[in-house]
Amino acid sequence: MEITRTDNNESIVIAVQGKINSITCKDLEAELLKALEKSVNILLDLEKVDYVSSAGLRVLLLGEKKARALKITMTVRNICEDVYNVLEMTGFTNILTIQ
Repeated sequence: MEITRTDNNESIVIAVQGKINSITCKDLEAELLKALEKSVNILLDLEKVDYVSSAGLRVLLLGEKKARALKITMTVRNICEDVYNVLEMTGFTNILTIQ
């Protein structure tokens, strides 16, 4: 998995490439928590993610809970059909802000 972070005044874009699984999710979690410390909106771009495991879902849920506690928005965007289906089946489409 590869993570690219782009900061600007109003938001941080975290673009992820590859699979988010039990091996790689720790890197995403660290990057997401570090970005949330800035207290700006987070855009999580999953355009190049083709797989999310339950461990990856846990990281997305953690990010969403932390963002809500900080009163900021974490938006997940550019989701491929397979990943969107996983989010939908698990009820995450009702929890996450999806663009």
